[in-house]
Amino acid sequence: MVFFKLQVNCVRIFKALFFLVHFFVNAQTESDMLNELKKSGRWGDYFLREDSEFFKLVSQDIVVDSLVFIGDSSLHFSTMNNIFNPIKESTTSAVATSRFQELQDSHLFISSNSALIFARYGSANIAAVIDIKTDFKSYIGGIIGSNKDRTGNWKLNGEIDLQLENLLKNGSSFSLFWKQPSSAFRLLTFEAEYPVFSKFPFGLSAIYDQEFYENFYINESFSSHLSSIGKYGKLKIGSKAETSNNLEISKVSKTRSASIILQRDRRNTRWLPYSGSFWEMGIDLGKYKDHFGNALQLNTNFHFGTFKSYRSSLLYFMFSGSLNQIEGRSEVSTQFINFGGSNSIRGYAENQFKAEWMSLQSVELIFGDFSRSQFFIFLDNALAKDIKINPSSGFGIRVFDGKFYYDVSLGFPLEGLREAKLHIKFNTRL
Repeated sequence: MVFFKLQVNCVRIFKALFFLVHFFVNAQTESDMLNELKKSGRWGDYFLREDSEFFKLVSQDIVVDSLVFIGDSSLHFSTMNNIFNPIKESTTSAVATSRFQELQDSHLFISSNSALIFARYGSANIAAVIDIKTDFKSYIGGIIGSNKDRTGNWKLNGEIDLQLENLLKNGSSFSLFWKQPSSAFRLLTFEAEYPVFSKFPFGLSAIYDQEFYENFYINESFSSHLSSIGKYGKLKIGSKAETSNNLEISKVSKTRSASIILQRDRRNTRWLPYSGSFWEMGIDLGKYKDHFGNALQLNTNFHFGTFKSYRSSLLYFMFSGSLNQIEGRSEVSTQFINFGGSNSIRGYAENQFKAEWMSLQSVELIFGDFSRSQFFIFLDNALAKDIKINPSSGFGIRVFDGKFYYDVSLGFPLEGLREAKLHIKFNTRL
């Protein structure tokens, strides 16, 4: 009798152990299967139990087939649909999220606060639900004055910076920049850009530039680009035509070139950024023609900037460079790069320097609440062909209160403290 009870207990213990082992094996198997599904990320994949021991992986191609927009309504539905159309046909959430990030980086008016979620409907349908937030930057700024030229006539001088965005609710932008610090020099730039052109899968932009230096030269250029969004940012491919009139020798030169621009901006905001990074690279390669004949011309530009946290403050690093080279030509003054002043090396006059190539390195130590005001200390250094330029340093403040933007800095060359320059920029949000 005792033996029988012991045998029954052993059987029960064995069954319990078998159940526990079976449970843990199946749990581990189901955990592995769940991890495998998460790793693939495909909406249409699932495991089907064929019997008590085996599972079969079933693959079904389910992709994002529709877009739903919530949140901001400042853009036409057709414009939003064209901008975010690359998200369609995404086979996984990772692919869709990556494409969404690429579109954010390439369209500056799409706020970093925008979000993407997914909704499943029907038996095999996925919708991308886009909570869109926009950050359009329309403003006007500048200063206007007048003074007498050498002949005693009054001449207008100053600066106007105007930018208008989304006037037609299609994400387009129009900008005008005019700068005339004296009667001897004038710079004019007009730019128009459309993020999507009609129903085509690309954007369109055009730029007109004019630069005038009294008794020296007049440069005019027009460039146009088609743009598309990719893994590395916004790619622009187009052409550029430039005409230069050398007033000193009464000779005209012309350049026709192919143009490529690649840009990406991951800064957190447009008015007063304090995190993220941006970069832009452009190359123009074409034929230069003057009274000596034809030659190959290369023009390159590069800009990079990034923010890094440093204790309770920020460090901002910025690097830029430009090169304009013409094969078999030297000292073509009409093709020199102008730099110096508030947008390049502070502490010097606007466009004080001219060279065939230049590079700028800048670092700022920033304090404040960052989103509304930034007090900064800076150090700028520039290298250029055949020019020795002393580094400059100084301090300044940037403020944006939701309506007005100010950028005021005082800079001076390190070997010329008495030659300090005050740089002032202000814009009013429209």
